[in-house]
Amino acid sequence: MFSVVGLIGMAGIIINDSIVLVTAIDRRLPTTDMVTAIVDGTAERLRAVFLTTITTVGGLGPLLLEQSRQAAFLKPTVITLIYGLGFGIVVVLMITPTMIAIQHDVGLRLRSLRRLLRLAASRRKRRPAGR
Repeated sequence: MFSVVGLIGMAGIIINDSIVLVTAIDRRLPTTDMVTAIVDGTAERLRAVFLTTITTVGGLGPLLLEQSRQAAFLKPTVITLIYGLGFGIVVVLMITPTMIAIQHDVGLRLRSLRRLLRLAASRRKRRPAGR
């Protein structure tokens, strides 16, 4: 049960970091291309995401090493938070920007395919029936 509480807290931190990262990337899109926006937005948020993770892990580290009985029931929460945030920093800074780039590329291909299908359909409509 205490691990679930840690999981919920960890998910909140990771989601917040991801939202701020995506907002930073979206803010750059009107003035630059997608790849530059992703690189600049990720570079801008790198320090904030890293500091959030390091301060949280650093603050919980002593509790992880505590040997008393009073702290024993908090250990599952602390373990979940520390290891989850360690993995979460990779998700936020590496996988999220990658998924945004992949989504952009797939979107371009789908738009091109739709345009091609519309063009083919309009040419079929203009073709005379005898041919």
